[in-house]
Amino acid sequence: AANDEISAEVRIRDEKIPKSTPMNEGDKYIRRRMLIKGCEYCNTDAAKSLRVGACLEALPEPNNPYDKYAVKLTFGGEKVGYLPRGETLALITCFDLGSEVYAIITDAFSEGDRIEYEIELWIAN
Repeated sequence: AANDEISAEVRIRDEKIPKSTPMNEGDKYIRRRMLIKGCEYCNTDAAKSLRVGACLEALPEPNNPYDKYAVKLTFGGEKVGYLPRGETLALITCFDLGSEVYAIITDAFSEGDRIEYEIELWIAN
């Protein structure tokens, strides 16, 4: 249990420093890394071309039948996945205030045939 607490502390401290670089000077880093969800269901050329460093647009999807607070991620105008459920409520306020939110892929993890992408979120200035 002690090792879990230490690794959690290291992870939290590590998240305070972004791995990615913002698109524009003055953009605000949201101190939370997460994995894209549902990427495996987006069988598009855009989803297949994701790479570390790619910039994804985050857009609210209020008519999503499963989650009215869903935030989809697009690349080249095509949906490539979603932010994890429960991580989006604070962003809805940003969208309501007219802010643009984007994600930058910071890492990729292979699991069998599947690839999971870690992202960091930024609010455009």
